[in-house]
Amino acid sequence: MQGYKVLDTIFERFVKGTAIPVISIITEIELLGFKEITTKEKRLITKLLSNFQVYEVNKEIADETIRIRKRYSLRIPDAIIAATAVIKEAILVTRDEAHFKKIKGLVTLNPFRKRIP
Repeated sequence: MQGYKVLDTIFERFVKGTAIPVISIITEIELLGFKEITTKEKRLITKLLSNFQVYEVNKEIADETIRIRKRYSLRIPDAIIAATAVIKEAILVTRDEAHFKKIKGLVTLNPFRKRIP
């Protein structure tokens, strides 16, 4: 993606194997759960997601979700995604950094920045 050095760096690390792409099961549900999703879109998203390690919600993530939801008043899906990143010590890649930046212990990264912060 020309001009998006952060996104380029992320993909380069995935390809080299120096970073592992992971997502919460909630992200998979959100991506595939659109009512208007076409068969082609579903196939493409499923193929993309096959490259990711998907984390299920376990007790530890559930407990952290409760803490985050109570403290920061996030919607449950966003709280689960944030909790997964915190527990798994993963960087939350999101365009909406402001939405998550207040959460203690959570590191966010906007892949569409034109330069690395």
